[in-house]
Amino acid sequence: MATADAAIVLGATVKNNRGALLLADDTHVYVLRSSAAGNPLCFPSHQIDAPVGTAVDAALRGFDLFAGPSLRKGGVAAENGPTPSFLTNFPSPVAFPLLSGLLRTATDEPASLGSFGNTEFFLARLSGSVLADHLSSFVAARGCSRLGFRLTATLSNRYSGFDIVPHAVAMEKLSKFDAAALKAVLKPPPDPPLICPY
Repeated sequence: MATADAAIVLGATVKNNRGALLLADDTHVYVLRSSAAGNPLCFPSHQIDAPVGTAVDAALRGFDLFAGPSLRKGGVAAENGPTPSFLTNFPSPVAFPLLSGLLRTATDEPASLGSFGNTEFFLARLSGSVLADHLSSFVAARGCSRLGFRLTATLSNRYSGFDIVPHAVAMEKLSKFDAAALKAVLKPPPDPPLICPY
């Protein structure tokens, strides 16, 4: 008589799988300052909600958590129903009209860069030098709790702030897996085919 072992799981299983958003333009990338020794920079990420969450949803949630939800969502009353109470003191229902429009377009369908470690990375690509040009918007979104930005004390200690840094600086200071994701974005273009006149 053969026997078999069985495992019964009740409730949602939780794995430490994460989704991360790599927000980059032609020259710079958005990173968090981490307290981790040896890897002072990282990309915003969030754990995937079990059992039905997706990696892309987690990546966007992580970005909104650390950058501030008003940057990407903008508090647009027409799209999201009534204006949230934290935006009622502003003359416009959109806190950052230009940047939030660019970010919504870039994050509408972010491209998967693949999984590195336990994290699936997604790319939200902007053209030109948008990140450096809008640095003040990133600062303002994190500096005002009326715009929806709130971090717990634990997260504030773990991630002291953000930086918008050139790609080369990020490559030097990111963790192994975050650097691998950025490297996938910065792949040099393939050499053009050699055309022989003979």
